[in-house]
Formats: sequence, C-alpha cells, structure tokens
Amino acid sequence: MNFNKPLDPASVFLDGAIQVRVDGVVQTFEMRHDGATVVISEDILEHGKDIQVTLTSLLRDTQGNSLNQDRTLDIRLPEFILPNGNVNELRSPLVSAVFPGYPCALTGAVLTGPRENWRNGRCVGGKSSDPLYPVPNLFKDFSLRVIFSRSIDIATVNENTFVVERFNTGNNAWELVNGRLKVFAQRTEFYPESPWQVGDLYRYTLHSEAGSPNCGGNAICSNDGAPIQTRQLSQSSSTAPGLREGGPNLTNHFVVTGEEDQITRVSLRSLPVADVNANLSLDDSEQGAVPDGNGGATAEFNYLQLQLKDFSGVVTNANIGCDIGDDCPEKKFAFVGAGALQAGVSRNEPDTIVNRRLIDGDPSTSNEVTGAVIAKVFPTILPTTSVFLQARALGIISIPLDTGPLMLRLAYENNKPITGYITQTPDGPWFSTTFDLMVDAPELEPRLIIELGHDIRSKLITGVVLEGPLRFVDDGRLILKVRNPDPSSYRPTLIFLA
Repeated sequence: MNFNKPLDPASVFLDGAIQVRVDGVVQTFEMRHDGATVVISEDILEHGKDIQVTLTSLLRDTQGNSLNQDRTLDIRLPEFILPNGNVNELRSPLVSAVFPGYPCALTGAVLTGPRENWRNGRCVGGKSSDPLYPVPNLFKDFSLRVIFSRSIDIATVNENTFVVERFNTGNNAWELVNGRLKVFAQRTEFYPESPWQVGDLYRYTLHSEAGSPNCGGNAICSNDGAPIQTRQLSQSSSTAPGLREGGPNLTNHFVVTGEEDQITRVSLRSLPVADVNANLSLDDSEQGAVPDGNGGATAEFNYLQLQLKDFSGVVTNANIGCDIGDDCPEKKFAFVGAGALQAGVSRNEPDTIVNRRLIDGDPSTSNEVTGAVIAKVFPTILPTTSVFLQARALGIISIPLDTGPLMLRLAYENNKPITGYITQTPDGPWFSTTFDLMVDAPELEPRLIIELGHDIRSKLITGVVLEGPLRFVDDGRLILKVRNPDPSSYRPTLIFLA
C-alpha cells in the first residue's frame, strides 16, 4: 500500500492501525514498513477468500497528522480450481518473463567475434531457421528479474537453482557471482553482493529438469512439485512438452552497461486473467467471453478474438469454437494466460511523428502528433488458452481439433527491444507500438482416420499494431489497456496426410 506521505513507523504497528480480515475473521500477517509504503505478507492473498484491509486514523505521517478517514480495501481473488479435481492436471509453471533476456531454454549461443554479433540462441524446440536472440545489456544498477505464470515453492529458488556467473577473461572461465535472492510467490529478483562490473559478460541460469526433478536441488518447482517448464515449442505434437514436464536449463547471457542504458523499469502483468489456474485451457469454472445479446460476444481483457477467414483443398467446411452448423460467438476467443512484459521509459524525442488511430475509437481515422517519450518493450512469450475447431474433409469426414496452447513469441526490432511511443492526450498518456511476432501451436494433433498436419510453427505475423490509454493510479500502479486497430490475418495451412 502506497501513501502520499512517509508514515511514522511507530504508528504502523499500533494495535488496530491496520486490520486484516479474511472471510470476516480478524487475522494477523507479517508487515513491513518503508517510508510511504506498507507491505503486508503475500500470505494474505488466497484464491476464493474475501479479504478486507482496514486502515484507521491511528496511522500518522512523520509530522503527526492522522489518516484523514478510515478506509477499507476489499480484495478477492477468483477461485483456483484444480482441473478435474486433480493436482496432476495442473500445468508446470511457465517462465512468463525475464529481465534481461528471453524466457525460454535457448540453444545455439554465439559469444565470439564483435559484440554486436553475440547471440543468446534460439528457443529449444523451435525451427532451426528461427532467429537467434541477441545478448542484451543490463544497466549497472538493476537487479535480475524473473516472473512465473503461477506460484512457485519459494524454498526451491536458491543458490542451486538460480545461478549467476561472470566470465573471467583472465583465466577464460566462468566464476560464481554471490548475491541475494528476493523470492516472492510469482517473482524472483537477484541482487549481486558486489556491484556489476560495466563491460563484463555475465550469465544466469534457471535450473529445471524434464523428468523427475529434485525440487530445490536441480529444479525450481511449484508448490505441487512440478518443475518450471522452460521448453514450450516442438516440431510435432508427439514431442511437445508434457503437462507437468520441465525442460532444459534456461540460460541468458548479458553485458553490464552504464548510463546509456538507464531506463525507468516497469513490470507489467496481463490482468485480469481468465485462465486462473494457468493451465492454458479455459475450464468450465473459469469465466471467458459471454454472449452480448446481439449475436456476438464480449470479453473483458487480454484476449484474441478469432475468425475463420476461409478454407480450401479437401477441407470443405469448418467452424471455430463449436461443431459445424452451431453458433457460439463466445467460444471464438483465446485468452492470454498469465502473460508478463518488462518495459522501460527511456527518453523524449521531440521530432518523432506518431499516428494514433484509436483516439476516437475508429481505426479508419488518423491522429498524427509530433513528439513522444520513447519506451522500450522487451520481447517475451505470451501463451494463450486453447481453442476448439471442427473441420470437414471431402464433405463427409468431420475432425474435431483442439489447438492446444498458442505461443506468441514477440520479436526483437533489429536485435533491439521493441519501440513504444508515449504521447499526450487531454485525457492522459497514450501508448502506441508496432512489432512482429511468431505463432506456434506445439500441441495441435488432429487425428481421425487420417492425420492432419499444419504449419502453425514459427508462423510469422508482421506489423502488429497495439495502442491505447496509459494511466497512473494513485496507489502507484500503472495500467495499460491496448488493442489492435487492424485485426491481424494470417493463413495457417492444414494438410491432410495419407
């Protein structure tokens, strides 16, 4: 909780100054105070519980002024439902975002030659033609940061499973970097014991295990014992990672730099999340889109709305969301599951021209302005829930398909972070960006008498535009609501194989 003035430390811990009730029962949680901020232990957050935090006039600032009025904050997280009541049907936690680097196990690193040619590699399981991701820079005062798709067992994040190393050019070897790990339920940060050395090459490794993990020994795991899933891609459904499969170690190299890479760093989470249990499937108990009463459907946020453009060849009919002939507009959505982005505000560019096409809600209009604050968006992977599709071949064979999770890999912009533009409107800041991404459906396996192949692997979509309002909330949060003015159209190929 963020206040507008520093608080008197003695008042924060007075009996009755801050009261917490869970389902109406007063409970005590660990708290800490830092200036104008009070942090209550994350143990307070439980799915399906009504939580009330009451702030009373016993709270005072450092000048002795009391809180102007008692306030009660109501909090409720959605129900966390086990799929089919079985913990073993929960998906392993994904690495939603890292800073610096890319959140997948990588292969094909290049660390020789000129610095600008160094590469961390490409995602394990992707195509050999996939781009090699660059070795990023890290500003010398920043920590390392990792975001997970669901809660992890904090005891499994330790010096065995989160390893940081520096390359010693004197003896041509990697040496351990000592530091402090700050571990939360879905976020971990690493602070070096000694300052990062500008110009030096470092790497960090998140350990996982594909099969039977030794949680805390060779893998970071969830509270239910599933290792973090570091490989999301595959070239066939038979080699796609299993539901509770981990993967290879995830290693990112980085170079420490000085003031030229200083930014105001921001962590963004895709909230609200329809896929509450983060299994990348919309369960019956989870709220997706709803019919709007006019033949369509609406959803809150963080979704892809899908439309069948056409079909050809031996496919004579198809429908998204339900069987051919049925109408189900609310089923034509894929929801971003526990996605996260790392971003940063860098500098002002007074001569940059930005076209804001959704200012008035009409994408066919233009609204050009000159001057913008430049933001850096660091590419990551956004997973989505699966979608049902039924195809009919040769007019007689109906084949039900479940896409499985879709993996949206945001691409670098000429080996640099994606450029975003923040401009002003009478109602507040406006954010705009354009980027490329790759789409994968690693688990798609349509079978019925004949086998159906597909090319939704490293499927490139270029020029995706997102824009929308950016708002700063009084409690310190930043809220970004963006949408695409040009619905992206790409044509996956469905191939029947004898």
